[in-house]
Amino acid sequence: MFKKFYIITTPVILFLLQNSFLPAAPLFFQHANIILVYCVLLLLISNVNFSLYNALLLGLLMDIYSPNLFGANIFSLLVAVFLSYIFFRQFFTDKSVYTFIFLISIATIFFNIFYSAIVFVANFITVEFDFAEFFAKRFFLGIFYSIVLNNILTALAFYVVSYFSTRLKPFLIKINR
Repeated sequence: MFKKFYIITTPVILFLLQNSFLPAAPLFFQHANIILVYCVLLLLISNVNFSLYNALLLGLLMDIYSPNLFGANIFSLLVAVFLSYIFFRQFFTDKSVYTFIFLISIATIFFNIFYSAIVFVANFITVEFDFAEFFAKRFFLGIFYSIVLNNILTALAFYVVSYFSTRLKPFLIKINR
């Protein structure tokens, strides 16, 4: 009963935090992406299908309240989570905090690049758009702020989940000799 309640309410609460409280935060904190951190955390503690399902649902909710092209958040979240899954399966063998930080850094970079590319193409087609202003220093500074804040959220989320759950605990492989 509690598990179903948790599965339903956690994405809704995180969506409300992302779209209600973070836009009102100081400029540095507005770059945090709680939803991306949650989806990559689900990738580590659950399976890829559940994580992609949550990315689809939360991307849909974010797109409903976004002034940009509909589908930009959905596509960017799905691609970022799927590429994180590929990196996790190909290059990592453990579920440590360093793995989680690296995966969230990769996911943040891919999310911001895909989202910005979709917005750039949509704005390039519809209005006159200044390419140099779009990819100015503040774009890369925003990605840097996102990576820093998402890594802080990642470390906090990892330690909270590892305290309350056994899914991220380290284990020893027993070797028969």
